[in-house]
Amino acid sequence: MSYVVSGFSRTELIPKQNRTDWTTHIAPKAAPQAGKTLLRLNVQWTRRGDPHRHAMSLAFAAFFVRSRRLAPKAFLAPVPRPPVLAAVPGPCVKVEDMSAASQTEVWQRGPVPGFDPLLMPVVHALIQTREDLDRIASDVPPEHVWLRPGGAASIGFHVRHTGGALDRLFTYARGEALSDAQRAALREEGAAGDPPAPLASVVAGVGAIIDRALDQLRATPRESLFDERKLGRAGLPTNVIGLLFHAAEHCTRHVGQAITTAKILKAQTPSR
Repeated sequence: MSYVVSGFSRTELIPKQNRTDWTTHIAPKAAPQAGKTLLRLNVQWTRRGDPHRHAMSLAFAAFFVRSRRLAPKAFLAPVPRPPVLAAVPGPCVKVEDMSAASQTEVWQRGPVPGFDPLLMPVVHALIQTREDLDRIASDVPPEHVWLRPGGAASIGFHVRHTGGALDRLFTYARGEALSDAQRAALREEGAAGDPPAPLASVVAGVGAIIDRALDQLRATPRESLFDERKLGRAGLPTNVIGLLFHAAEHCTRHVGQAITTAKILKAQTPSR
């Protein structure tokens, strides 16, 4: 369970008081709003001029919300003496259940078991790519897949190129040359085919490439990450980790372009 804690308000000290200690009273009032819960806490302070009183009150609120000990009738009084301040509205704590995987990006869900921590950003990016592509496949109508708005690349190209480039870059990371089949696939990435290839089948092909890439990452020893590699026919100098990270960046770049193109086409389509 994770929460978002937001909101702030100030308290006023009674000028004639000059106590050196402080008392915090938290009395929440639960009120449903738009399907969520707002907990309003009254925080009372008796330490005059404490510059940290606002931050401390918010910290108290966050702690008790996170620990899930804050119930509608809860009341905290660390020092049991009468309050010196009149109750004023304290921090407004907004509590949102963000535990559902669909509400967080992959990199926010923590490490994925079975992978070297140094390669975790690559793993997160590839899994995110797969999830985004699955959503695209279910949202994009067939007539939009191979359209090129304003001459830009089609959704189908971006999706197919995502997998093709990933396959090629991971091949170079293994220290191998591209095969004839890989070169032929590169030349056909923007071709819709006759009949046009359904987006679901293109996404399924990319998903298989991502699965193979994840298997390769599991088997990549840390000691090899800075091994020298050559890129392309020109033999440009690089290394294993450079190829793996660029492959991840490249995937997210083209999936983002596919998502944007889909939104543009949707906006241009008259409502039925």
